[in-house]
Amino acid sequence: MPPSIRDLGQPTGGTGDAPWRVVMMTRGVRYVLPPRRVPHQRPIGLGIVGVCLAILAIVVLISRGLWWASLTGLVGGGAPTPGLAMLLIPAVAALLMARGVRFGVLVAFGHSEIEVSARRVAGVHRFGPIRRRRSVRADTIERVIVEPGLGDRAGKPEDAPGRGLANLVVERVHADEDERKMALTHAYPRATIDALAAAIGKRLSLPVAVEEPQSLRERHDRPRAGEDPGARRVPRPRRATGELVETAEGISVTLPPMGFFRGSKGLGSFSLLWLGFVTIFSTFWGVSMAGKGASAVDIFPLLIVGVFWLVGFGMFYGAARSGRRRGLIDVAGRDLVITRQSIGKPRVDGWNAAEIDRVTAGPSGTEINDKPVLELQVHLTGGGKRGFFPERRDDELRWLAGEIGHALGLGADRSDPE
Repeated sequence: MPPSIRDLGQPTGGTGDAPWRVVMMTRGVRYVLPPRRVPHQRPIGLGIVGVCLAILAIVVLISRGLWWASLTGLVGGGAPTPGLAMLLIPAVAALLMARGVRFGVLVAFGHSEIEVSARRVAGVHRFGPIRRRRSVRADTIERVIVEPGLGDRAGKPEDAPGRGLANLVVERVHADEDERKMALTHAYPRATIDALAAAIGKRLSLPVAVEEPQSLRERHDRPRAGEDPGARRVPRPRRATGELVETAEGISVTLPPMGFFRGSKGLGSFSLLWLGFVTIFSTFWGVSMAGKGASAVDIFPLLIVGVFWLVGFGMFYGAARSGRRRGLIDVAGRDLVITRQSIGKPRVDGWNAAEIDRVTAGPSGTEINDKPVLELQVHLTGGGKRGFFPERRDDELRWLAGEIGHALGLGADRSDPE
């Protein structure tokens, strides 16, 4: 039995192994879960902390020649000099790396707390005084969702780390479909999440939905005999950029480029920020080396800076390719042809309808902020699948999948519309 409201104030738990405490608040309750027991979570979290501290140490080492003399002179009783302004370099780096250190500590040692009141619902990840909090207005929540964890996603082997874990998510009213879901907690035993979702749903009088693992959903999503192949078509989303034209033989969809920032889904902005900081560090380091003369000791920092430049340009190139990508989807009779062009020569893929099992909008294998990035997927009857256009919006991909499936007579997108 899941915990009910009459259990408040007592140590309670669901049907899983991990109990939680329920703490009374002024205007609601707080569910305090224990630390996670995810495989390899501590090495991963501590690795993130180590990488952030290493980057900070490298920044301090590279910029030391710009501010060290001024700082030691001031400590020794001298007057402030303009070189002290260069302390902003390690200071800014420390602020940026502090977020990464906080994230790593929470991954390694943190636990979750969920605060529920009549006005707001919040998910808090905490380890001592370190915490990360996200909240949503209670009156905008439509339902509570039990979402399968990464170990239960499509393509994962039966012995994959993280099997049997789940996430607790709320779905809210939001103009942007990509922002409708908000996770309250991640990676706890499925039975615990089931019971916690039931308790929160009961307290807020909200329905509770359970998402099946993607691998099972794909099996259930196959068209049934006699099912209307156009039953799952959806209207063209308001913010879709693709233009569909009906032809004598089928349909033709033109997909214009999404642009450097929108098409890269944040990678473009991050690459520019990365390159900006690398430029500043390289400039200051170069000025410092020119003033005192380079030596063999400076080869290691130079190699590190070179790696940062390569990573930055790699991200920039990937964002540019994604942002400039345009597409053309043609369904002519029983044939599907998908053409993509970005930087370089166009790429063309084609199949006959007999070779295609279904067309869906499914996870590409990449995640941004714990949310899978969807792509247009063509599943083949002989097994395997091909993915296209991950830079486009989820609702537009579902619309495209439905239209292609309908035009080929395969049935529309059978993936969970959520």
